[in-house]
Amino acid sequence: MLNPSNALNILEISDVVSNETLRAAALKLIVLQYKEIVLTPGFEEFAKQKPQLVVQITRAALTYASMKRII
Repeated sequence: MLNPSNALNILEISDVVSNETLRAAALKLIVLQYKEIVLTPGFEEFAKQKPQLVVQITRAALTYASMKRII
């Protein structure tokens, strides 16, 4: 079950198995619940280990923001 506590792990797994549906679901949850995921001490370690996934998160967040006309 995808939730804020495992979203980064699910994103990582989706990358390993090349599952676009799982990747999209994880990215959506991370973007929508960023305070619980991105603004945590564990995210910094994740970013060091998986910078390419942080790029995907950043792009998803910017895409979401532009669709919602936040930026």
